[in-house]
Amino acid sequence: MADAQCMENLQALDAQVSGMCSGSNALGAIRAAFENGVPKTKSDECKALMTSIAGKAIGCVSDSDIGYIIGELSQDEKNTLMKYVFKCMASGENCGSLLKWHSALYDDGGVGILMRALVDRKV
Repeated sequence: MADAQCMENLQALDAQVSGMCSGSNALGAIRAAFENGVPKTKSDECKALMTSIAGKAIGCVSDSDIGYIIGELSQDEKNTLMKYVFKCMASGENCGSLLKWHSALYDDGGVGILMRALVDRKV
């Protein structure tokens, strides 16, 4: 995907996720952010924007809703979510919440979800 097209698509996704978070539609924001998986690009700018979108979607979910949200996601969405939990942890922000996501995803997917997240170098 060309960098300009990637940025355009991600900017539209960012607006969509922001709108869903503002409208208290946390499940919709998570689904929108992760339904297409990791963008197929080598652009660091696109990857950074996607990480920002992922962090925004994850951040709009209250801690008490994490289990419900995970229960509603497909396995592919959960795998992508775990990848971005790790990626967002690298920033050092909001780690307490991210660790709750990590724990809930691990409880749901076991060691397999960790391995799939750690071996995928696309994020």
